[in-house]
Amino acid sequence: MTLALLLTLTPAPQLPANFLLTEPDARRKPNLEEGYTISDKLTAPLTLNPCLHRRPTDRDRQAARTITHWTSAPSGSSEQLILYRTPRAAHSALARLRADAKRCARKSDPAEPRLKIQWRTSKAKAGDEGFYDPGRLTKNARKMAAKVCGLPGVC
Repeated sequence: MTLALLLTLTPAPQLPANFLLTEPDARRKPNLEEGYTISDKLTAPLTLNPCLHRRPTDRDRQAARTITHWTSAPSGSSEQLILYRTPRAAHSALARLRADAKRCARKSDPAEPRLKIQWRTSKAKAGDEGFYDPGRLTKNARKMAAKVCGLPGVC
């Protein structure tokens, strides 16, 4: 499951520690069966990546945090927050992501060619705009949108 919110801010923000929903767990010591990686790289590709781009296809990122959860089982999850310099940059990134989801709607993962992934999009009801995996993440999307809205200059 993946949660990604793509938003805009006016001042140059810094994301506080433990800001993302999975971050408190991610900062705990990993064990042999599972763990997390945390990255604030602005150059990280979107975790929602239907066409499997190796580099970001968006521009004007101002801040970013990506948390990836790994396990010894063949599964994992991620959470990513990208903040853009302007609303135009955020809308452009979402338009490109929607186009990728449509263009690569049924693309298989080269690491697991037998697995077929189908992508669908819909407008988000929480936050400015976003993509989320349906199900229990709707509650998490609303919670994260409220946290992001609490940052100075966002809402």
